[in-house]
Amino acid sequence: MADFGSRQSGFFGGGGGGSTSGVTSVGATPPLSSSGGTTPDISITQSSSSVNGFLSSTDWTTFNNKPSNNNIVSGYQGLGSVVKAVPIGLNFVNNIATATSLVIGRQILTPVYLSTPTTITGVKWFQARIGNYTANNYNGVGLYSVSGGSLTLIASSTNDGAIWQTFATGTWGNKAFSSPLPNLASGTYYASALYNYSAEVSPNGAPQLQTISISPLIFQVFDFTASRFNCTLASQNTLPNPLTLSGTNNALAMHWLSLY
Repeated sequence: MADFGSRQSGFFGGGGGGSTSGVTSVGATPPLSSSGGTTPDISITQSSSSVNGFLSSTDWTTFNNKPSNNNIVSGYQGLGSVVKAVPIGLNFVNNIATATSLVIGRQILTPVYLSTPTTITGVKWFQARIGNYTANNYNGVGLYSVSGGSLTLIASSTNDGAIWQTFATGTWGNKAFSSPLPNLASGTYYASALYNYSAEVSPNGAPQLQTISISPLIFQVFDFTASRFNCTLASQNTLPNPLTLSGTNNALAMHWLSLY
């Protein structure tokens, strides 16, 4: 039998003018990276809103602990809704049954949760009764970010004296911010609304929005920052910025303000 292994040829790696070959450098395709060379250090970057990569344990915990509002919003969107964030803990199908009049200068602050980074255009509400009034000062909606007990205004609509007398009784109203918020990070925010007038006119007078009645005492004894959940701030001519939760008042009526 022929001994092929003893042949002096390049194919078998021997001498006789043959050559050897092997790995001389190792690269990588993002999100992986390589230090190069024959013994590289292979790594992967952490992901962000603009970079692909690995999911940190902190981010995993955040995603794993998303409030159930995410399922509610997804369900609404599946039925054709453009809503992207709704009040925390409220399902308007079961809970929203009360109409509450807006009060001059009383700022409404409703906590909402945005489950997925997305562009936010403005605020939606249910107009339980159209208003009949002469506007003054600021009338409009806004959105606040939350950090501990501090709120920062990150978007607001332009002053619109007709905002609360545009949408007919029993319809959904909406108002866009002066500029949309592109790729707004997921998290908890406060949607806000403000009504001001120099005179109210009969019939109707003050506009009414749909709400649910709650007990402030429940939230005063819970462990929310400053014992605040749904709240209001009186005597406001415009949307304040910044503001502190401890300076607001717990509210009996929670207004169904959502983001779209």
